[in-house]
Amino acid sequence: IIEARNAIKKRPSNDAGYIRLSNILLEIGNYKDASKTLEAMPKPSNNSLLLLAHIYMLQGKIISTEKTLAQYIKQNGDQSHVDFLLLKNQIHTINEGEQASYAQIKKIADQFPDHLQAQNQLIKNLIAQQQLSLAEEQVNKTLNKKPLAIDTIYLAAQVAYQKNDLEEAEKQLTNLSLIHISEPTR
Repeated sequence: IIEARNAIKKRPSNDAGYIRLSNILLEIGNYKDASKTLEAMPKPSNNSLLLLAHIYMLQGKIISTEKTLAQYIKQNGDQSHVDFLLLKNQIHTINEGEQASYAQIKKIADQFPDHLQAQNQLIKNLIAQQQLSLAEEQVNKTLNKKPLAIDTIYLAAQVAYQKNDLEEAEKQLTNLSLIHISEPTR
């Protein structure tokens, strides 16, 4: 944190220090200071705007998220960037519901098959719609590519639980615990 703050003091026009400090604060769950850090930037970059929109979304600040994405577009930000698309999908889901946003998140997940957050957002959408077989299929596809994906393992447990397969849910949660034990900094 100190090094990132020093980088900001040394080069206040460079967004790297702001983004680094914001990411550190985000990792420790300090969303308020993470967003304040980026809000203090003299001239926000497109990368910092996407990060700020993401932090606002984590805080449930939908209007702030929308305004930040509008600023991103105004600065000619890449509207095909996966993070932009995922944030737009989250807003669409909140406003219109899971079923209405399914086609959009499916398209994003298909377009970015190796992007873990896109795959997990698709799985969450399927779970919310009670499409548990499709969710399980997507979980398996994702875990085949990334077997240590913590959020996906959690979603696997959630799917199993909702299918009333308590043994499988327990197995997935045990796997999750083992990952945390073997990789405590993860």
